[in-house]
Amino acid sequence: MMTLNQPTEIELKLGVAWPDVARLAASPLWQDQEPRALTSIYFDTDDQHLRRVGLTLRLRAGIQTLKVMAPKASGLFERAEWEHPVQGTTPDLSLLAQTPLAAVDLGANQLHPVFLIQVDRRTALISPTPGCQIEMAFDIGRVEAGGRVQDFAELELERLEGPTRALFDLALSMAVETRLLASSQSKADRGFALLANQPVRPLKAESRLDLSGLSVGQALSAMVREGLGHILHNGALVAQKREVEALHQIRVALRRLRATLGLFKPVVADKTFIDLRASLRALGQTMGRARDLDVLIALIETSDQPSARLLEALILDRGAAYDEVCRVLASHAYGQTLLTVMAWAETGDWRQSPWSQSGLRDQPVLQFADQALERLRRKLKTDGKDLTNLPTEAQHRVRIRAKNLRYGMELFASLYPEGLERRRHLISAVKQVQDRLGLVNDRAVGEALLRAHATGPAAFDAGRAVANLYVGQRDAVLKADAALRLALDLPRFWPKP
Repeated sequence: MMTLNQPTEIELKLGVAWPDVARLAASPLWQDQEPRALTSIYFDTDDQHLRRVGLTLRLRAGIQTLKVMAPKASGLFERAEWEHPVQGTTPDLSLLAQTPLAAVDLGANQLHPVFLIQVDRRTALISPTPGCQIEMAFDIGRVEAGGRVQDFAELELERLEGPTRALFDLALSMAVETRLLASSQSKADRGFALLANQPVRPLKAESRLDLSGLSVGQALSAMVREGLGHILHNGALVAQKREVEALHQIRVALRRLRATLGLFKPVVADKTFIDLRASLRALGQTMGRARDLDVLIALIETSDQPSARLLEALILDRGAAYDEVCRVLASHAYGQTLLTVMAWAETGDWRQSPWSQSGLRDQPVLQFADQALERLRRKLKTDGKDLTNLPTEAQHRVRIRAKNLRYGMELFASLYPEGLERRRHLISAVKQVQDRLGLVNDRAVGEALLRAHATGPAAFDAGRAVANLYVGQRDAVLKADAALRLALDLPRFWPKP
């Protein structure tokens, strides 16, 4: 049971690139203070009952802290917490009678230590403007769970007083000198992940949001948080392991986020909005060559007569392309771009501006969704006329229209619980349009990549591969056209405005 007097923590978590850790530790920000050693013990049951109901409980330096776990998204954490001084080395649950823990039936399960986190912490109080105070904590530490250890370094900016926007302003000013990346993991998340000892897998860029009862502005913020979480998760996997599927998913997440912003253009369009979409597009383009080579290599490997010599040349190309992707992911600009998007979504002028596009920001999102989906469907219908006779560039535009409609339907899906079957059939049909035209686009892109080897040792094999790419091209367009006609004939799952 939540209480009326519910303390809330608002903080921004930022991962610090390891090459920058020593320099940040030596910063005059800390006024030559010696780091303070802190040990946190986290408690749960054998079956992690608290975690499953969205709570964490820890002891640190004689203080017991209960927190509500934040959703898995971007690096801004806004959550309820309850702190009490305690004696001894075990939690005192009697102090938590007026918190959500009181409603949790642990049964015969006993709370016990599940993992340990030790950090060396440096802190500073920052007052960027009168009436604004931020506590900055720089932690270099390790998690110990299940006999395993993991090191980490992070910066936490907690708002003590003043606007939340000050957190982002401070983070962006620091990101000029230090490579900072918004973190989607709390310390508790790190501990439970290490305890599970499961391989980190690519995160599919799909929406799990429930938008029921939200305003347009609230829905947009939630979508951006979720999208940034997908980007951060998959970007880390690409940087660490050059994971092929993670690269695919981060590009999908970037496209979905751009499409999300496009959906809400009538509400938030301004110069910042335009710049953000351009930055996200540029970021996706830096990863395009690596992904295109992944697709081309897979096509050639599954062909009737794969050429080892051509594959060797393309794999070398792919290695260089991944080098560039990893350079971008390790750059200051990558972190700054995501922080800027997050700052705009959480604290941008559009959230407070009284004009806000004729009050659309504060209206229920359901009515807005009806209009947005109808607009996307209409654009697909208009651009898809006579699809089989359109030039390649125009067919690609139809693919983008199909993709945007599919993303929109998936993002707004929770608003239409009664239209489950209609939604499933319509999304499937639109995905068929996207996939069939995707094959056409993959072959056009593959041709350009192969022509780079037209004069090298694999020239003959490259020429033969180019010819093979066109096998079935016309059939793919015809199937895309059939899927489009079907999609446009299927009933909507939203009411026509």
